[in-house]
Amino acid sequence: MPNSMQLIALGVNQTLLIALLPQLAVLLGFGHNPEDWGLLLLVMNANLPSYWLASGWWGKKITCGDTNQISKQANYGFILSISLFVTLLLLIENGLELPQATNTDSMSLLNTLLLTVLALCRFASGAFASAFLPLAQTNITQTPEAYETNISKLSHLSSLITLGRFIGPILVLLPFPLVLHLIIPALLILVSLIQKSRTTIIQSNEAQNASVATAQKQIQVFKLLSKPGLTAALLTTSMVAMTQLVLLPFIAKFGYTEKQASHYYAQLMIYLSVFVIASQRWLLPYLIPKIAQLTKSQTAYPLLLSLCLILGTVLLCLPQQNWPTLLLALACIAIAIAGLPACYTHQLFEQHHIQIPRAQISAAIAQVHTLGHLLGTAVTAALLAQNLNIAHVQLALATLLLFCIYALFQKHTI
Repeated sequence: MPNSMQLIALGVNQTLLIALLPQLAVLLGFGHNPEDWGLLLLVMNANLPSYWLASGWWGKKITCGDTNQISKQANYGFILSISLFVTLLLLIENGLELPQATNTDSMSLLNTLLLTVLALCRFASGAFASAFLPLAQTNITQTPEAYETNISKLSHLSSLITLGRFIGPILVLLPFPLVLHLIIPALLILVSLIQKSRTTIIQSNEAQNASVATAQKQIQVFKLLSKPGLTAALLTTSMVAMTQLVLLPFIAKFGYTEKQASHYYAQLMIYLSVFVIASQRWLLPYLIPKIAQLTKSQTAYPLLLSLCLILGTVLLCLPQQNWPTLLLALACIAIAIAGLPACYTHQLFEQHHIQIPRAQISAAIAQVHTLGHLLGTAVTAALLAQNLNIAHVQLALATLLLFCIYALFQKHTI
């Protein structure tokens, strides 16, 4: 699959830099105290708003253009932005001194300029990276195939991003200098370019089809797309963000020290990632045709995933928590979030590809996913600040997600 390395690089880029934040904080003069990293976090997360903004633009461009050329543009832009980011850090590491950023009065014009350029590099990398998933999803859905086949293909794409997210923190353990770690996503894209030089890619997307949909303004895309489908995408990624953040309070209830809590949290994140990857690549592709054959309905599989999510959140709501219960809850949640994105993405493609090009549908889903992640993070932070039970809110959202999935699929049977 020619887009594999792009998606793995997308996942690596999302988690690698987070794992390297302590080293970056010291290098850029923010010190060891995370409470002083506010500005640093803003700089390093500048890729999030650009990912959201650029997704819609790429969707329209992919619809009207040559995917081979567009993929090259995204690849070269991503490599250039990452390379410039790493070059600036290399200059700082080799003698370009910055005043301590913890004292705002001491921040010089050079300091501000460098941080601004670093933020622009992160902004650019997010903008170019936002083309990777719409390109991949558009390429694999060109040929009409069976429901189970398309779901399996979309799950495989998601597993590649998850695999990249999983690999990112592990790469930090390699005995490489900081800048060499940070250049890894760009190196993966170089591999992608080599792959593409040996692979013929569909040249003009849906323009080859007689019943092709014309490109729409992105606001019009959101108006036309199924609201239950978009809401399902929003809720799914919100649940992902909330689950990642809800683990620390649960671990704290077990009475571990801060160091032990961090250790167990890291292990739980690895457990979740492995479970999601295994589900997306092997478990769910095996179950999809079995469930479809048994039930004769396209609705059964996504509804079962939604019920699995509800079961996981119910287990988190139990007053007495222990490790077996927590691990079972996370397994249920992992299976659900591994399969649901492929389900509602496929269904939105099926319902709207006559009206809206697939690339623009994919881009809109990517934008909603970004909003869902931000929403989940904000809601969890607010609940933690008020000392409220996050699991109860998760259960309510999971139940709402079940109704959204039912509404999206209710008219479709095999």
